[in-house]
Amino acid sequence: MSEVIKLSFESILLSLISLTRIIIAYIVCLLLSIIISYIAISERKIERIVIAILDVLQSIPVLSFTPAVMMFFYGLGYIGWELATLTLIITGMIWNMIFSFYSSIKNLPEEALELSRSIRLSPVRRFFVLDFPFSFPALAFNSLMSFSGGWYFLMYCEMFSIGDVEIKVRGIGSFILTATEKGDITSAMLGFIAIASTIALSYFMIWRPLIRLSNIFKYEFEYGGTRNELSNYEKTIFLTIEKFIRRFSTSDFPDKISKFVEKTHIKRKTITDIIYFILLASISAIFILLFSRIINLKLEDIGKVIISIFPTLIRVLIGIGISAIVSIPAAIFIGLRRDLTDKLMPAIQILSSLPATALFPIIFFALSKINYGIEINAVIIIALSSIWYIFYNTLSGVSSIPKEILEVSESIKLNMKDKLRKIIIPGAAKDIYVGFLTAWGGAWNGSFVAEFINFGGKEFKLYGIGSIISESAEKGNKDLMIFATFVMASFIALINLLVWRKILEKIEKTK
Repeated sequence: MSEVIKLSFESILLSLISLTRIIIAYIVCLLLSIIISYIAISERKIERIVIAILDVLQSIPVLSFTPAVMMFFYGLGYIGWELATLTLIITGMIWNMIFSFYSSIKNLPEEALELSRSIRLSPVRRFFVLDFPFSFPALAFNSLMSFSGGWYFLMYCEMFSIGDVEIKVRGIGSFILTATEKGDITSAMLGFIAIASTIALSYFMIWRPLIRLSNIFKYEFEYGGTRNELSNYEKTIFLTIEKFIRRFSTSDFPDKISKFVEKTHIKRKTITDIIYFILLASISAIFILLFSRIINLKLEDIGKVIISIFPTLIRVLIGIGISAIVSIPAAIFIGLRRDLTDKLMPAIQILSSLPATALFPIIFFALSKINYGIEINAVIIIALSSIWYIFYNTLSGVSSIPKEILEVSESIKLNMKDKLRKIIIPGAAKDIYVGFLTAWGGAWNGSFVAEFINFGGKEFKLYGIGSIISESAEKGNKDLMIFATFVMASFIALINLLVWRKILEKIEKTK
């Protein structure tokens, strides 16, 4: 009993250490998301390259970033290990935050843009007055999803290795992963309970107030919310944000930045040309590195990697299919009954933040004893890796349909089938598309966890590209790991181009 109490206190302390890392990573992600989004919209040719790169990067498993991270940080000692862990957490959090802010500033209302031009807002002042407030609702939801992403791959960020070289930092992720490798279900359970408690605390202290505040910032026909609906704690947060925006938007600071940029005499075209050159040079360097790695591989290994994409593809499609069947009807049901949102969303948002990877020792322990249990476990992990992307984006799309349109549909007594076909699906189509696109990347990202499991000192693996990436990392075969990652990223980019982009074009044509 005393051992359980000791482990409980240790797991709580470790979860708070991990929470601190995730909060720091989130702040870095937020700043990078804003910078990268503005770089993307600066010029059309840069936008095409940046979005293509992001599409690929969001699908690359966290584990595949470890060779580069180790090369940069391993020699710096424990501080370097902390920076390596932080970098890997960022790679699991940042992508949907970038897409959220980028999408928001790309779709600013025309009347708001005209007003900003007529009063000659500088770019910096426009950020505080228009861009940030308009993007806040979508960014709040996606920040919660990113926060969940940070927890999801925490185990593989706090403890990872390439061959015999291992990096391990103190935290609840490394605690659970160590317990899993030993087959210690009790410690794994205590670790999961500690994570769940920490997530619940952070949700009520941070994310619930921010998501409720986002209603005040919503741009719609009718005012989205009022301060009177907020608790005293939420009002304090709102007043802090309002004071921050007001202070920067009315001070001389934005104008000073704009004047400083003007004094440098660097034309915007020169800056965009430099960015364009850096992007092309980076892509070229990556391809040269890949070629230097591929020539070291045997033809047998190359063929094995290419074929392995298809078993993983089948698992990904089944997992996303299950996710869609469960999440889309649930999101539509909650989105149309806005009185239920406040009642159900706290529980849903806490549940969505719980990392499936922390649960998998318990799920795997039960499923490993039945026929095809490892396959079922893999599909469950992949489904859990994608379900919340579809749910939240669908919910966001349904919730953004103006109340007036829904009220009109009620007054003319449209049945549910016609309401779905004529109003709900068309109105939320772009958000559902974004949900599937990000879920597609999330599912592939989850494959390396799903297909290769080290439990109780034994290895359980399925044939697929995810298991090849995990196994090659464990054995220190960097060439095979890099090539497998390249094949996965190339395949995902090809599907994005041939399938997802075509779907987006059809959605935009129907508008």
